[in-house]
Amino acid sequence: MTYKKIDILKYLQHLNLETEKPTLQYLEKLTSAQLKKFPFENISKLLLNHKNNLCGLVDFETHLQNSIDFGLGGTCYANNYYFNLLLKNLGYKASLHGADMNSAKNVHLINIVILDRKQFLVDVGYGAPFYKPIHIFPGGKTDLKWGHFNFLITVDDKNIIKVEVQKNNERVHGYTINHKGRNIDHFINVIADSFNNNSEFMRMLRVIRFFDDYGVELKNMEYTIHKNGSSTRVLIKNELDLKKIMIEVFELPHFPILETFKYLTEIKFIDITKIT
Repeated sequence: MTYKKIDILKYLQHLNLETEKPTLQYLEKLTSAQLKKFPFENISKLLLNHKNNLCGLVDFETHLQNSIDFGLGGTCYANNYYFNLLLKNLGYKASLHGADMNSAKNVHLINIVILDRKQFLVDVGYGAPFYKPIHIFPGGKTDLKWGHFNFLITVDDKNIIKVEVQKNNERVHGYTINHKGRNIDHFINVIADSFNNNSEFMRMLRVIRFFDDYGVELKNMEYTIHKNGSSTRVLIKNELDLKKIMIEVFELPHFPILETFKYLTEIKFIDITKIT
């Protein structure tokens, strides 16, 4: 098996972890640390496209340094791909899989890890509270509560793996995993398409960050705190409040939120206060 060699010591130092043998317990530590350190966000996507005309992934070194310097993470393609490289460099048998959302093919990316003859779903790029690897097997079902959302992971008798997000028992969104493992190059076109000006994540502010026992979610000019089975939504008055919230609530003092706000509102002329 061939894969890109990366600076695992620098990566692990950023996660506040040390090198260990590739066990399930260590995989749980890695997954939790990754989820909390690298937020699900589209800020890096917007700025890199604006400044560098980027329509793909940055290299690993840039991805890691952006997290160290600014608290950036990424969407599914960056967060799950570079975590995949870390796992492989640490000795795990990890494969990348595309996932379909409704009729859209491969618009999500996840990891499957095989350990001790068991399969685990590892998804650190969905903005979901998947703090631990999720054991997946025919007939299996996992139900995770996060604020007013439920995340259901099911596997039918044909080994079709589905993730469904529900609110008040109604489906909000979800994905179905494609069985065949792929190289990241397989997703080049769909990644490029995600930078289209009309794409959802090119027209809004979106940040989700996880802490030990709660999560915070920004969507344009409102944020929501998900904790203890409840969700509290707060409207943001202006850009100065937006910066303050990123510092005090999201604990991301160097996050380039104002630069992105100005890019959306003053260059792309998007009124994000009217987008829900």
